[in-house]
Amino acid sequence: MTAPVIVLVGKTHTGKTTFGRLLKERVTNLIALETDTIAIFLREHFAEVAFVDDKEHTGKFEKVSLKFLLFKNIFERALEINAPLMLSNSNMWREGRRVLIAECKKARRPTVGVYFDLPIETLKERTEHSERDKRVLRTSRHFPELLERQESRMQMPDPSEFDEFHVVHSQDEYDSMLERLANKLSQ
Repeated sequence: MTAPVIVLVGKTHTGKTTFGRLLKERVTNLIALETDTIAIFLREHFAEVAFVDDKEHTGKFEKVSLKFLLFKNIFERALEINAPLMLSNSNMWREGRRVLIAECKKARRPTVGVYFDLPIETLKERTEHSERDKRVLRTSRHFPELLERQESRMQMPDPSEFDEFHVVHSQDEYDSMLERLANKLSQ
């Protein structure tokens, strides 16, 4: 049986990274991938390239970012390992999701989409008090500004994009989804 690929979708501060960390604690062979570490790597080791890449990042998804291209290469290699795989970056861009899901289909890996659709008031509160590393930001100066930009750019997931699809609206649903996926991936 081929292991599924979990695709987390949501705006900043919806809990995707934390969800991924908690799921990884429960499912030890889970491979968790996200783009924040790539963004930091680019800033620390290739600052000039990251600057040009960020400058061209319009938020309209017209040009594929270097960060996404690097992520895609890592993702393709991870697909070769028959272990559960989770993408915990925002996955806001429909075309980006399509590209990644197409790779899953080629590898005959089922996909499970989990959309974190928490109330905007919750996200505003979280971004105001965020302690996340700001080096992950591309064009925003701080997380409240990023959230504001994402409000207009979010390309909502369609359940038909995935083999299985779930929406998380609250902390209660968050906890039950974590348990459900941990049980599914541990079978």
